[in-house]
Amino acid sequence: MDPFGRPRSALVLGGASEIALRIVGELAEQGLDRVVLAVRDPVAAAPRVAAAGLGLQPTLVTWDAIDDAGHGDLLAVAADVLGEIDLVLC
Repeated sequence: MDPFGRPRSALVLGGASEIALRIVGELAEQGLDRVVLAVRDPVAAAPRVAAAGLGLQPTLVTWDAIDDAGHGDLLAVAADVLGEIDLVLC
């Protein structure tokens, strides 16, 4: 978190949705500078993410909510990319 309590890093589950991308864009304007977008298909999501004009370079990671075995891997990747995770958006 920054000195004013605003998140600097975020993990976004379902990160390719329109609402998630709008929230990330707003947070980027407030100082968010690192984000992992957990999506079902990173290749398919990439054009939508690029078109959103987030103002930062997100990391897209494959994630399927119903695949319990993959949740630990997602958290490990997010921790590697983000260091501390200030915010999880679901």
